[in-house]
Amino acid sequence: MSAKRFALGSVALICLLLAGWLATTDVHVDNATCGTALLRRDPLASLVVTGDIVEDALTEDRLTSICGRNITRQRILTAIPLAVGVAAIITGSRERALDEAVNAR
Repeated sequence: MSAKRFALGSVALICLLLAGWLATTDVHVDNATCGTALLRRDPLASLVVTGDIVEDALTEDRLTSICGRNITRQRILTAIPLAVGVAAIITGSRERALDEAVNAR
């Protein structure tokens, strides 16, 4: 195994582990849990109802919109190391084919 393939394998492993961690980390807004990049939860389940209809509606709208943005951000942050890891795997497999072609000569 060449040093380049070893480095690509290490980068791929680290990136895929990072993507897995980012995909399963909970996203929080105030005291509500919005879910993860993979599974979204209802943040309104832990919402305390004050009795004021207008205030509760504003809190619900604010919480829903912030959770949506944070979940989308978490999904994008998960996709970046995932793409780098997959690209490293593909590059490593092409390097392996090149190494085998050179050794076959």
